[in-house]
Amino acid sequence: MAFSTSSIAAIKGDAGTNGTNGTDGDDGNDGAAGGFGTPAVTTNTIAVDGSGDSQDATCTIASSGPDSAKIFTFTLGVPVGSTGATGATGAVDTTTDYTWTGTQRGTVVAANSGAMDMDLSNNFSITAAAAVQLTFSNETAGQSGYITLFNPNGYAITKESTIKGGTAFLTDISAAGTYVIAYHTYDSTNVHVSNSVALS
Repeated sequence: MAFSTSSIAAIKGDAGTNGTNGTDGDDGNDGAAGGFGTPAVTTNTIAVDGSGDSQDATCTIASSGPDSAKIFTFTLGVPVGSTGATGATGAVDTTTDYTWTGTQRGTVVAANSGAMDMDLSNNFSITAAAAVQLTFSNETAGQSGYITLFNPNGYAITKESTIKGGTAFLTDISAAGTYVIAYHTYDSTNVHVSNSVALS
């Protein structure tokens, strides 16, 4: 059976219509604003080794304020070291000239027996309760000082030969009274003395 070309063309159906366009997707949400968050406060301890002791130092971090404007505070605890050892005893240079701005006082040592040790002091006092002989020990060249002699009852006063005084020295101080005797050691043996009149 034969068909014409025009007959075949008539059997075709019409073309379909175009589909509708899909709708636009929704916009994504904006991201959240950046922030510091809430940090954890921590304390760290550092061991510092000094003078054989372990001293602790601390570093503390603290936060305050809102997340958008955090304030961080750092606190450093600095340890205090142990007390150092006592320094060596200083020495005075005896070859150097010094100007003293403070008053220098010599201790007055009682020597009622008449025996005076120059290593104990420069100044002495003697109260005669009987006859007294004046003597010195540990004489040092250049040492000088004073002796206050209280002789209210006029006891006899004598001296050793290395004490050099004026001819009336012993006579004067053996009379009842109070006397100031100055002395000076010009070598390691002999001592020169001179006395005041009786004081009242």
